[in-house]
Amino acid sequence: MAAEIHSQDHPQARHDWRAVDMEELPHFAHRLPRDIEEKCLKFSEYFGVAFSALDMILTPDGRYVFLENNPSGQFGWIEDLTGLPLTATLAEMLMAGEIL
Repeated sequence: MAAEIHSQDHPQARHDWRAVDMEELPHFAHRLPRDIEEKCLKFSEYFGVAFSALDMILTPDGRYVFLENNPSGQFGWIEDLTGLPLTATLAEMLMAGEIL
């Protein structure tokens, strides 16, 4: 699952989106292109992590630029602001034994 944060819409968040209240920034569910999704999955598999919060920038010309991996990244506010079922999905993966 992916989410987008429109940090560039707020002048105080252009350099660091954490400089403003998260609720002031538009958050949306985002559909990654298949090739980017596959690269994210391969990245996580290579590093042996079942959950990973990968930070990227989507440039105005449509390129995805990788910033960092947060193997225990926070996501509660993203779930609240986008409606993505992150907690339920992680719980299902735990119960199915997909995450140890």
